[in-house]
Amino acid sequence: MFELIPIFTISTLFALISHLLSKYDREHDVYLRKEHFFYALMVISLIIFCGTRTYYNDTTVYTGDYEFEVDLLTNGYLKKIDWTIGKNPGFFLMMSVLKTLGFSNQSFILFFSFVTLSISYWFFWKYTNDTLFCSILAFVLYYTSTMAAVKQTFATALCLLAVDRLITKKKFLFVILILAASLVHPYALLYLICPLLMFKPWSRKTWYLLVFFGLFGVSFRLLSERIVFFTTLMGEEYTVENLTMHGMNPFRVAVRCVPIIISFFIRDRIKYSQEDYRDDLFVNLTMLSGEFSFVALFGTALLLGRISNYFMPFQILTIPWLIKFFDKKYDWIIKLVAIIFYLAFFITECYISGNDVFDNEFTRMTFFEYLRSII
Repeated sequence: MFELIPIFTISTLFALISHLLSKYDREHDVYLRKEHFFYALMVISLIIFCGTRTYYNDTTVYTGDYEFEVDLLTNGYLKKIDWTIGKNPGFFLMMSVLKTLGFSNQSFILFFSFVTLSISYWFFWKYTNDTLFCSILAFVLYYTSTMAAVKQTFATALCLLAVDRLITKKKFLFVILILAASLVHPYALLYLICPLLMFKPWSRKTWYLLVFFGLFGVSFRLLSERIVFFTTLMGEEYTVENLTMHGMNPFRVAVRCVPIIISFFIRDRIKYSQEDYRDDLFVNLTMLSGEFSFVALFGTALLLGRISNYFMPFQILTIPWLIKFFDKKYDWIIKLVAIIFYLAFFITECYISGNDVFDNEFTRMTFFEYLRSII
């Protein structure tokens, strides 16, 4: 946790300056002009911190795989790749390209940090109605995941690009990007459901989804064998025992379900609002994250928790959007309470959730040490 305090402080300061220098219409809760220079500085600082890590979670697994990866020009390399979707052929192909270009192990980590965070924070910047609040939420809910789940968060970033294409009515590019992301991590295919989720939240379709996932949750153990069958078809190696281990931490599930609960209490305002359909999509994808995490209570975070994480970026956008439906006199109080709540969750995650204490598990080099290593 203490390792993260400096970068959290710096990134929040840049986000604050960016927000203050932007032109904001408080009456309608929209930006008339967004400041981008200090926001870019924030993203660069986050990229450098993330990309210069030398140890955290599966970082050494990735660098170990990269160490033994062969370059793209090796005779017959493309024929040797296992193109089964669950074997992540796109990711290994990208590693081979980087190997061919002469990227070091650390440059490989920095490259994926750069691409993943650049795309993700560009998406947040483009669609948020509160840069500062959104940036804080992104840090506590998403940032450290990019240091751990490299393949999944990179695929998620490609999916965010795809959603942007869908919003701008470029459906062919949307499908192409989803298929490309699925070659990096197969769960990206779930994003193909997006065109079906552009309905108003808390309409009849929302209740259908809630009932479906409720029944799915209580029936999860009975369906585990069929779930294993489908994951095996994708090349994933799960067993019934894997899927029926202890479920997801209830505290995590509660946090992911917060937007569902908030939106329920203001559902009438949402249903009769004249908001853009993209906001409807974001809310529904946020609900999907909470619904998958709910099902994970009955099974395991190994599969369903990862699926839930795919839609976490939309919670970062949805929470600030939902707050605009409350009385403007109290929005700053609501945001302050939300920040305190999410920071408490973040500290809990860093200290007592699942893995070792963050500071004991995380190490990094300075950026100048990195530059000296490649010169």
